[in-house]
Amino acid sequence: KIQTVGATPFISLSYMPSVMTASDEVGEPKNWNEWSAIVRAIIERYSATRGIQDMYYEVWNEPDLFGKWKIGRGKDYLNLYKHAAIGARQATGTRPFKLCGPATTGLYKNWMDKFFPYVLGNNLKFDCFTWHRYDLDVFKYSEDVDSVEAWIESHPYFAGVEKIVTEMGPNSEAGNENNTKTGAAHLVAVMRELMGKVKYGFSFSVTGGWGIVDNQSPRYQALQLLSRLGNNRLGVFGDGTWVRAIGAQDGNNYQVLLANYDPKGTHAENVPVTFMNLRDQNFTLKRFLLGHGALPDIQVATTEAILQTEISMTANSVVLIELQPR
Repeated sequence: KIQTVGATPFISLSYMPSVMTASDEVGEPKNWNEWSAIVRAIIERYSATRGIQDMYYEVWNEPDLFGKWKIGRGKDYLNLYKHAAIGARQATGTRPFKLCGPATTGLYKNWMDKFFPYVLGNNLKFDCFTWHRYDLDVFKYSEDVDSVEAWIESHPYFAGVEKIVTEMGPNSEAGNENNTKTGAAHLVAVMRELMGKVKYGFSFSVTGGWGIVDNQSPRYQALQLLSRLGNNRLGVFGDGTWVRAIGAQDGNNYQVLLANYDPKGTHAENVPVTFMNLRDQNFTLKRFLLGHGALPDIQVATTEAILQTEISMTANSVVLIELQPR
């Protein structure tokens, strides 16, 4: 099902099968070679037998929480990752794939400072650095990236490693802002903050108590609007304290996705939108409002290479504007 919608599977290698551990599913294996063997089998199943290109495999999920793994001591994540990497190296007949970690609950410098030298010193496969972030403050997400880039200066060998936020959302607990229009505006605002800074950002989760798809939640509707954007990004100027925008081009159509994100739910604003360097003169202006669908089309014209409009946005509203030549 994942591939049928044009996506590539991203697998979290967790948790430990009960027959392999002396404690529970987040415990250490009784035999580390068995952990390597099961990682190898999983990778061969998807990247060899099924021939899926560029699969991602992430070693564990929130090891600092689930299993109370440490870094460089005691119940050591470095050991967990090493034996997963051994299994990855032993996999045969595979298409190219990527191995990632450490997928911690947040971004922790002490983990990076011990993890990177260990990976390099043991010549382990490592393709993407991953972490989680749950926060209503959208600036925290870009601050994380800034921190990673600053810390990585001490480990220049990993300068080209992919950066991926494998879980993110307004709240780590089910419900709350996750199922509201605040969560939807937050999703779009965070995507704007991370655009061009990370390889991927994953909103948690697709199904279950946080279920974006199961609940047909406002966050699901926000993802639908994001999916309408064309692949070509257009420059956007004038992002403010509240309103953020993503510009795109889909064929001959110009698009702007706006989010008026305010976690307090009070800020409203009339947002001016100006399209510049236009080649056509007559357009249909389409607007799609989250929670309401398409608004009536407006026929507009200009004799210049510029066209201006204005959209009224209540707190945490999300609007997609499309300008279609006619």
